[in-house]
Amino acid sequence: CGTIAGARDDRSYVLKGTVTGAPRAIEGGHVFFAIGDGKVAIGCAAFEPTKGFRDIVKGLIPGDVVRAFGSVKNRTVNLEKLEVVRLAEDVRRVPPSCPSCGRRMESAGAGQGYRCRRCRTKAPGPAEEKAERKLKPGLYEVPPSARRHLAKQIVRIRQPWCPTHPSR
Repeated sequence: CGTIAGARDDRSYVLKGTVTGAPRAIEGGHVFFAIGDGKVAIGCAAFEPTKGFRDIVKGLIPGDVVRAFGSVKNRTVNLEKLEVVRLAEDVRRVPPSCPSCGRRMESAGAGQGYRCRRCRTKAPGPAEEKAERKLKPGLYEVPPSARRHLAKQIVRIRQPWCPTHPSR
């Protein structure tokens, strides 16, 4: 274990932090995101050889609390395992439903709110809707083909407080 501020290159760490931005994929299939502790942030990377593990990383949103396992190179944690400690609520702004007919309203224009096409009812702003998350809390690992040869598999880590999601 270590702190984000104290992480140095060429060492392995377990760093706990909050996801600070949406994960982004670059050409070649690598996925990057950052975690922070309120003061300092560090990048995290899931590279293309990790295959399905990248989909787990893409499922993160800002506000999720994670524990990143891996080695640090150039202030970036090369992920070997990822523990999702707590998921943030995924609240999205959507056009409101019409109170009269139940249909979705549409934008009336910039700064003009929303209106119903069918019955002409108006609403001042969008509604907030909570989206269901596919990602579940627990410990995730890269597939065997992408593991370092000395990395401990999560099936050998017996922690009743943390559900495991082994990679096949």
